Amino acid sequence: EAISTLLDNTFSKLVTVEQIQPVSHLAVPLLELLLSHPTKSPTILSELLSCISALFAVVLLAPDALNPILSRIFIPLSTPSEVPNHSKEVRTLRRHSCSLLVKLGTKFPAILLPSFTFLQGEIARLNTAGLLSKMEHC
Repeated sequence: EAISTLLDNTFSKLVTVEQIQPVSHLAVPLLELLLSHPTKSPTILSELLSCISALFAVVLLAPDALNPILSRIFIPLSTPSEVPNHSKEVRTLRRHSCSLLVKLGTKFPAILLPSFTFLQGEIARLNTAGLLSKMEHC
C-alpha cells in the first residue's frame, strides 16, 4: 500500500515526456514487472492496479504498454458480478477497476483516445455477457 502511494505521489507530478524521460529506465521495467506478475488474490491485484495506475504516465514513452494495462484493468470485471459468494475483497477490486478506468479517462484522455474502440468493445462484451452489475454498467 505504501509503495502505490509513493509511486502515485511521485509520478502524478510527471505529466510530459520530458519529465518522465529521466526516470524511464526504472519506470518502464517496473511497469512491465507489475503487468506480468501473476496473482489470484483480490487484495494483491488491487495493490498491483494502484501501482499500475500510478505509472500510467509511462505510456507516453511506451505506447505499446497501453493495451496490456487496459487488459489488466479488465481482468477483475471479466468474472460474473452477481455471484452470491463474491467476497468483500472481490467487490472492492471490481469497484477499484471501474474507478481506475474513470480516473485514467479523466486524467489522460489523449492517451486513451487511440484505444477507444478497444474500450468500447470490451465494455460492450462485458455488458452483453451480463458480467457487469447495475452499478458498474452506469
